[in-house]
Amino acid sequence: MRFVFIGILLGLAFSPAAQAKNPPHDIKIKVEASAWAKSLLLQKLNDSGRFHGLHFDESEQVYDYRVVFETNQDPAAAQDGQMNDITGSATVFDAQGNQLFDFKREGRFTESGVTNAVAKEIVKRLHTIRSQLPN
Repeated sequence: MRFVFIGILLGLAFSPAAQAKNPPHDIKIKVEASAWAKSLLLQKLNDSGRFHGLHFDESEQVYDYRVVFETNQDPAAAQDGQMNDITGSATVFDAQGNQLFDFKREGRFTESGVTNAVAKEIVKRLHTIRSQLPN
């Protein structure tokens, strides 16, 4: 009896209906940042976005959202021999130029770490905003 139950569960798990996924929603964004930061942010947005069914494509002309992103290092911490204190900030606008939100992430040790934190927050907030829009 137990083997029959396990067989049914495996059959359901690997059935075409169980494997059918909705295609990700493509979001066109314009990122205003240094070339390196822009590339890294786009990568981190897609890494985080895939868990929410979002895919980000860079576009300079026609876009859904514009992101102004920058990172800064605390020079006092670096001079004192302390760990790096990297801060990242982002301001996100819609296609009409209306500011949707802005925030800052502090206390990360690398630019990659702070970019990852910023990307996760952007994905979380855009997912919430998009889920409230009428279809």
